[in-house]
Amino acid sequence: MATAVYNSEEITLQDDTTLFLRTLTIKNRRKFMKAFNGLASAGFDEENPEAAEDELLKLIPYCIMGQRPAWEGVFSDNPELVEEALDAMTEALDTESVYYIIKQTAGIDLKAMDQMVQEMITKGELAGTN
Repeated sequence: MATAVYNSEEITLQDDTTLFLRTLTIKNRRKFMKAFNGLASAGFDEENPEAAEDELLKLIPYCIMGQRPAWEGVFSDNPELVEEALDAMTEALDTESVYYIIKQTAGIDLKAMDQMVQEMITKGELAGTN
C-alpha cells in the first residue's frame, strides 16, 4: 500500500478550468527558487507595477509543469510567446489564485509576506517609508 507524503488537490480557476496542485519536485523547486530569487532582486518599479505582476506570474508554470503548455511560453526567448503566455495567465488567474498556487506547491506564503511588509510600512519600519 502506497502512502502519499505530499498533499495534492484540484482547484478551479477564473476561466472554469482546473489545475492539479502538489508539492514541487526537487528539480522543479530548484528552477522555481532560481526564478523566485530573480524576482526578489528585480525589485518593484512604482511606475510600472504590471512588470512586478508579470514576474510573479512567470513563477506559476514551474508550479504546474505539463498542465498548461501554453503558459510555459514564459520560458521562451521570443517576446511574443512570453506575452501570449502572460495574457493567457491573466485571463485565468487572480492575485489570490497566484498566491495560493505558490503556497500549495512551493510552500511560500506570499500573502503573509505581503501583509507583513504592509504592516512594516505602516509602522515606518522599512527604510524610505513614512
